Amino acid sequence: MARGRPKTPIEKMKARSPDGTTPGHRKLLVPTSPTRPERAVPELPEGVTGRGAEEWERVWTAGFWLKRDQDYHWVEMIVRAYSDIAVYRAAVAEAGLIVTGYAGQQVANPLIAEIRKLEATIQKCLQVLGFSPTDRAKLAIVEEKAQNAVQRMIDSRREALSQ
Repeated sequence: MARGRPKTPIEKMKARSPDGTTPGHRKLLVPTSPTRPERAVPELPEGVTGRGAEEWERVWTAGFWLKRDQDYHWVEMIVRAYSDIAVYRAAVAEAGLIVTGYAGQQVANPLIAEIRKLEATIQKCLQVLGFSPTDRAKLAIVEEKAQNAVQRMIDSRREALSQ
């Protein structure tokens, strides 16, 4: 049984290190993700039509950082919500904003509440994927840190090869 403190994750040590080394001056190599974003738009999920199909194309092309194997289901939730909203809005247009309730009273069409829930789902999924201004700002910071790390790695490699 191991005793003492658990090992500090490499990412945490790297975040604390100003020059990318351990306290013992060993270089920290942070493992990278084995997956890369694909630039091609995946095939449209079955049953998605109308606005959902438009959004499918729009999200995959705008989200150049999206990874098909990790983000597919988030994008699918977005486009299915858009498709459902179109169906619900057509039903509301046909039945009206006010309908008769179970006891004969006048009530707001319950599909309006469902539309609002779907809109909240879309908003949440877009935030998770990095499409809100705040999340784009966070993503830019992460990308900048990654670029700096890559540049430091290239520079250190060149330095090692020149010696």
